[in-house]
Amino acid sequence: MDLLQQKIKKMNIPAELPAGHQQRFESKLQSQLHSHRKSPPIYLFYAIAASVLLLICLNIFIFSDFNSSPKLILVQENAEIIETEQYLQSEILQRLAVIEDLKIEPEKSGSFKNDIKEIDEALDKLKDDLEQAPGDQRIVDAILNTYILKIETLDNIMNILQKYS
Repeated sequence: MDLLQQKIKKMNIPAELPAGHQQRFESKLQSQLHSHRKSPPIYLFYAIAASVLLLICLNIFIFSDFNSSPKLILVQENAEIIETEQYLQSEILQRLAVIEDLKIEPEKSGSFKNDIKEIDEALDKLKDDLEQAPGDQRIVDAILNTYILKIETLDNIMNILQKYS
């Protein structure tokens, strides 16, 4: 403490405050505390509204993307083919939901996911082929057979997982 007092003396700062300083300080403090606005500024409302709107848009975008049904590949074909594709896709989604409910460990699910990924890649190639040759019955049959192969693969995966669960 003595060191601090010595430094204050060297700086020529008076140890005592001028008369009335404390009262002036407290009155300024009180006036500033009581002079603040009663309502927040309008830009704060705009910022909150923009944030809420952004969150709503993100939720709509995210959930519409994840909850949307799979895209139809054979949309330009006749109604029976489209209905068949929709049925096969719904069967695939049901099996994927069952597999997801089984809660398999990531190290065990790696090979299964690779098999499913390969089938999806084959479907993508067939989709590209169909865009180049629309209406080719061989490609349509190959797409339907690939869906059936994917269902069979998912059935095998489910059986293996249920057997060892």
